[in-house]
Parts: sequence; structure tokens; C-alpha cells
Amino acid sequence: MPPPQLQEDLRRAKQFGDFRQILQLGIMAGSMGTYCAMAGEGLIVPGEGPVTVDMLNSFSKKLLAETRNDFDDHVFPYQKVGLNLGIMECNKLPGIELDYIYR
Repeated sequence: MPPPQLQEDLRRAKQFGDFRQILQLGIMAGSMGTYCAMAGEGLIVPGEGPVTVDMLNSFSKKLLAETRNDFDDHVFPYQKVGLNLGIMECNKLPGIELDYIYR
């Protein structure tokens, strides 16, 4: 079950999102979910070793910061919701408990 803030963000996104916004939501959810799935399968980063929860949290924050710089305010809130959906899926994997991002 998503946290209350994510539930509210999703409700708003479904109500008011246009095609581009919802597409960005899906891309972010897929990006984070894919990275977590690979980490769950034992992804090893060359020179750094196995992916850890700290690395996943860092990745999600960097991903959000990059999209904040590259996209306008029209789509950014939807990207943030998508990222949090990906985090929610990651948190279903054994041993992974990532932080949701609301700012």
C-alpha cells in the first residue's frame, strides 16, 4: 500500500495529467523499478561492487535532480510520482527499504 502522500499525488496525477506527463511518470517508475530489479538479481557496479540500499537511495535522488534540471515544471511533479512508484516496487524486494522523495 502506498504511503498517504503518494496516494494523494497519484490521485492528482490521474485526474489532471496529460499524455506527456503520464508518459514521464511511467518512464521514471520503469527506470527506478528496473534498476532495483537488477540490484535484486545481484547487479555489480564496476569499481564499486554490489549495489546497496545506500546506492539505490543515492541513485533515486540523482535521477530526480537530473530530471529537475532537464524538464520544466509541467512534467516534473509527474516524474516525482513515477520515481516514488518505482521506489514502492523496490521496497517489495527482500532487504530493500528505500526512502520516498516528496520535495
